[in-house]
Amino acid sequence: MAGSFTEPHRGGPAALMRRASVAVLLALLFALAAGLVPAAAPGVPLPAAVAPGVALAADSIEVTTATRYTVEPKAARVHVVVDVTAVNGKPNRVSGGTVTRYFYDGVNLGIQPEARSLHATQDGGGTRVDVAKRKGYRLVTVHFRRNIYFGEVAHVRLAFDLPGGKPRSASDVRVGPAFATFMAWAFGDTGSVRVEVPSSFRVSFSGASLDAAPGQDGLAVYTASTDRPLDWYAWINATNDNALTRDRLTVGGGDQVVIRAWPDDDRWRTRVRTLLRDGVPKLVGLIGLPWPVDGALTVTEVHTPLLEGYAGFYDPATDEITISEDLDELTIVHEASHAWFNASLFSGRWITEGLADEYAARVLRELGRGYPDPKPVKRSAKAAFPLADWPPPAPIKDTASNAREQYGYDASWLVMRGILRAVGLSGMREVFAAAAAGTVAYRGEAPPEHTRLPNDWRRFLDLADELGAGPGADDLVKTWVLDEGAAKLLPARAKARSAYADLVRAGGPWAAPVAVRMAMDRWDFNDATTTIELATAILATRDEIAAAAASQGLGPDGSLEAAYQAATSRAELAVLGERAGASLAVLGDVAGAAEAVAAPRDWLTDLGLDGVDPGAGVATARDAWQRGDLDAARVAATDAAARITAAPAAGRTKAMTYATLATVVVLALLLLLLLIVLRRRGTAGRRTRAAAAAAAVAGAGTGPRPEWVRPYATLPPDGPPGEPPGGPTSGDEGADRS
Repeated sequence: MAGSFTEPHRGGPAALMRRASVAVLLALLFALAAGLVPAAAPGVPLPAAVAPGVALAADSIEVTTATRYTVEPKAARVHVVVDVTAVNGKPNRVSGGTVTRYFYDGVNLGIQPEARSLHATQDGGGTRVDVAKRKGYRLVTVHFRRNIYFGEVAHVRLAFDLPGGKPRSASDVRVGPAFATFMAWAFGDTGSVRVEVPSSFRVSFSGASLDAAPGQDGLAVYTASTDRPLDWYAWINATNDNALTRDRLTVGGGDQVVIRAWPDDDRWRTRVRTLLRDGVPKLVGLIGLPWPVDGALTVTEVHTPLLEGYAGFYDPATDEITISEDLDELTIVHEASHAWFNASLFSGRWITEGLADEYAARVLRELGRGYPDPKPVKRSAKAAFPLADWPPPAPIKDTASNAREQYGYDASWLVMRGILRAVGLSGMREVFAAAAAGTVAYRGEAPPEHTRLPNDWRRFLDLADELGAGPGADDLVKTWVLDEGAAKLLPARAKARSAYADLVRAGGPWAAPVAVRMAMDRWDFNDATTTIELATAILATRDEIAAAAASQGLGPDGSLEAAYQAATSRAELAVLGERAGASLAVLGDVAGAAEAVAAPRDWLTDLGLDGVDPGAGVATARDAWQRGDLDAARVAATDAAARITAAPAAGRTKAMTYATLATVVVLALLLLLLLIVLRRRGTAGRRTRAAAAAAAVAGAGTGPRPEWVRPYATLPPDGPPGEPPGGPTSGDEGADRS
């Protein structure tokens, strides 16, 4: 149902349209004038003046009619007047001395089966009328007051009434203050038709068309003429909206429903009012969507045959329901449910009709009026067809189209009842909410995206499978709905959905990426499968990261999860996969650095660290990794590991440097001490030699003394030697003693 398209509801087999064209054809086969007396051969030759006449069949009589139909609402009838002009066109036959004269003594007309109160006149006087019932019509014989011979003309008038039948009666005629309908026929060889309807009525036609003509006395006039009366009929429908009853209901939260019924059908008005008053709130609760009509929903009673084989129609363009007079409770609630179930929600006719039937049945059950079931139907039935190929409604004119429509309704209802049992009422509420909002079936953590699909069977199937309580729609749709071509889409979908389900399970709290979900939504299963593989690889790396991080007492910052879920393309997922790999690698660097720092250290390593704590670098790396700053984490971890690795060598170098410095210092001290000692010894020698020289000078005046005696002596700083030095050797003899 899209735009102004009317959505019908079928009736049962008894609701098959009374096929007007067939009835007309049968009736009008007898509408030509015919003689009542069988043809007879002349007797013995007689003078022409006294030769007997021969009654003729209808071959040579020309019948012209002018028929006037006047709708009389107050009398609840259509008054019909047929003016017949019959001309005998059969010449006399002369044979020898005999003249055969041909005559007609009456005319036959086939009129509507509802005709009553027949009366005929000729030239202002009454004439005899005989009536015989036939299937689909009445055969009326209007007798001429005298026989008509060649060239003679008879003018007769037949008047009768088409009384309006009671609601739900077998009659096809309805005439009341608010509504009138009947079938107009033409008669004779050629004929004109005039229809007079009160001008307060709005008139429409089906079958033949009529032209508006000037009217009088408050009548609207429509005329037509035909030279093929056997093929001519017009179904006249006249509605006086102002005369319809108008019951306004307030349902639910103030929503309005206006019920417009015939004033003479209180039973229909009461039944519809009660069902809608109680049923519409039930529909709101079961469907889960608010009342969708902006303004008042109008429900109008209509004569059943006018629905051309159906029991009701819903027009979403005008929010108007027309329901037959037949008081079928399922139909009444069914049509009300089309306020929701129309092309604005789902476009497939099998979806909307199946939902309308099943939800109407559930409402009737909640109201204690039983739980109707679909009629048994087989997929192998002669009238069967894939429900996705069900065409829009069209007039039901024969048993084949009736069987096809009946199959469509019954099979759709059967399928939808099975889907509801699998999905559940709460699941269907989710389906309807998503369909109304236009959002995807495959959901993430963020508000759902808008779908790329039209609201056809694919979208319905996705929503039912994803948002329902359990599987079950696929097999029903494959069996009953799809043709072979469409069914070929299902294996690829099933494979992709299996991979998608695995991805969702593996993801746990991580919802599937946008790229995956949108590929599934638009039924691009090749893209979906490839994208799922990329996403699955990222999840595997995520799990490795989680395990490695847990072993170190770390936790990811969540940026990888957010980026994974928000990825809208395979390219983004590929980059994200590289990022996840880099995160795992950096985490390994941090772990390696932490392990190296935590290992036992000797004094050379501590010496090489030069007072720097490498654990601070590891802490920096850990903190940076948890923030998602991989570059900073890598630099800090690498620096900490490098420091701890280089520390032993640096310690050895530093130790050697310190040893060398110590050695140099020791050697320098020793050299300094030596220099001091040598200096002191040099000073003492000089003093000794000076004393000896002084003694020599002195001895030169006093005479000989021991060589070691000096006139002036001073003890050395370290005290007197243990023994006096030896005397001068012979080598001293040459010393300068002066």
